This record gives sequence, C-alpha cells and structure tokens, in this order.
Amino acid sequence: VAGDSAKKITDTINVSSDTTGIKADARTGVEISALQVAGNVSMSLGTKTGLTTDAVTISANITDKNDLTNLANSINAQSGKTGITAALTNNNGNIKLVNEAGEDITIDNFAIAGAATGTTAVLKTMSYDGSISGAAVNLTDTNTDARIQGQVQIESSGAFQVSADT
Repeated sequence: VAGDSAKKITDTINVSSDTTGIKADARTGVEISALQVAGNVSMSLGTKTGLTTDAVTISANITDKNDLTNLANSINAQSGKTGITAALTNNNGNIKLVNEAGEDITIDNFAIAGAATGTTAVLKTMSYDGSISGAAVNLTDTNTDARIQGQVQIESSGAFQVSADT
C-alpha cells in the first residue's frame, strides 16, 4: 500500500464494503501561498494514477503577489482534464487545490518569471476536512516539483480496527 494514492486505498476498502460494513472516502488537498513576487506563474499540474500523470500546463499573469485570482482561474479552466479545483482563501492571497477523488496531485516545473533565487512559493498539505496540516514545503528555483498524497476517511456503523501488514 505504500506509495498508493488515497483513491486506490479507498477503492480497495470499498470493494468489500457490502461484506464488512466499512466505507472509505478520499480527498487530496494542498494550499499554495507566499508567492515571492508578482509575474507570470507557470507549472505542470496534474493527478497521478499509478505510473500515469494526467498533467496540463498552467500559466497565469499575477500582477499582485497577494491576489492569485488569475492563477485560480487558469487552474479551474483545466479542472475537467485534471480533476483538480482551485479555491481562493486568505483574501485571494492563497489557493487551495483539491482533488475530490483522492488522486495524488503533482506540481512540476513551478516557476515565477522574475523571481530571484530561493523560495518561490510555499505548499501546505490539507487534512480530509480541508484544514491545513503538516509542515510547509518550499518550492524554490531549484526544487520546482511536488507530489501531494491524499487523506482517507474510514467510516462504519460498528467498531473496527485498522492495522498495517509488516
């Protein structure tokens, strides 16, 4: 199961849900914040299923580093292809990216035209409920890629236990 997407784990659990009474749901989310500068933001954005990545090129002109509206609009224009939606938060200064199916989100070749060396943006993972969790990861001029794995929520009307194979 190590390395599997949250969706794959959920699908595996739900195959037996009629027998076990246990149901699972998955969601993957990440917040993009703290753009270093305004400028043209570009990246390859997609979802990863096994060895296949369904990525598209995203590009948006950001005139104010605290207003990511154009970037969110560019991402949402491709959501039919990627399964990833963008929602603005923090007075339009941050973007929450979500894949409701729980596929891994991939960001590759993230760049901002005119950015100096160092951190270009900050990524923070989201819990299943949408709250920000985990440590921040910096996208930089030399670390331009990230793979975000999802969260699985498991429910049952009865008691159950989850354990890992060793």
